[in-house]
Amino acid sequence: MARGGWLLLPVILAAFSCTDQKSAVRPSGHDTTLTPAWIPDPGRSDSTNVYVTAVCRDSATIAEGKACAINDAVKKLESAPGRKIIRTPGDFIIDRFVDAKAVPNGYRFDVWLLIGYPRSEIKIDYTNVANRILLVVFCNTGGSAKCPDGMLGKVEKGLSKGGMTVTPFGVDPGACYDNPSSILGVTRDAGASSAILVNLEVRSLSQSSDSCLAIAHAQYKMMSLPDGRIVSSYETGWMEDDEFSMSDAYNTVLDMAIDKMVKKVIAGD
Repeated sequence: MARGGWLLLPVILAAFSCTDQKSAVRPSGHDTTLTPAWIPDPGRSDSTNVYVTAVCRDSATIAEGKACAINDAVKKLESAPGRKIIRTPGDFIIDRFVDAKAVPNGYRFDVWLLIGYPRSEIKIDYTNVANRILLVVFCNTGGSAKCPDGMLGKVEKGLSKGGMTVTPFGVDPGACYDNPSSILGVTRDAGASSAILVNLEVRSLSQSSDSCLAIAHAQYKMMSLPDGRIVSSYETGWMEDDEFSMSDAYNTVLDMAIDKMVKKVIAGD
């Protein structure tokens, strides 16, 4: 009998090693209400572990499914910005569940794992990246027009050329440059010491058949983490450029603003 009193088919029972006795194996078609409460989400939290539910579907063997599910768990754990799992002995499996599905040549297995990864291992890695600077770039046109693509990359490249190493960081749409505290909830677990917030604004002034005039400026703030204190700030003032198309004008004037801002920031005056 498996845990919960389920009758195991001989082929399934034979598939388990002595290390897999914690697993529950459910022949396909059993009542799904018997599925553990930690599927699909762990539904638990404490100060010791970070919990994740991982799965590998349609595996040829339980052992193969277990290895695949562990890889899935690591990917999920490392998906948080700044988080890198330290490789240590042990798989930290708290519970497992296997759904066996009959196929013409035997069985295929969906393997579910509940893993509790020690927070201490994650914190060790956080200390290794504590000097990282997160880069957050906002860009708006003040209307329905879309900002040109690649602004985050351009700011990162400019700062890198000046010797400043930054880590591009995505922010949810609700974050606001004028209220840096609104992004603290997004950045607080990133394991960095500070964040650079760059706000790019671009506007169309005039447009004709052969001339498009645009203006742009850049604002910069260095914010310490996790307290959100503004350490330094700078604003370029409005700059303008005239091109044959508005998209070219937008790109050129934003490049000008980024270049001026980067030079000022790198110079430190």
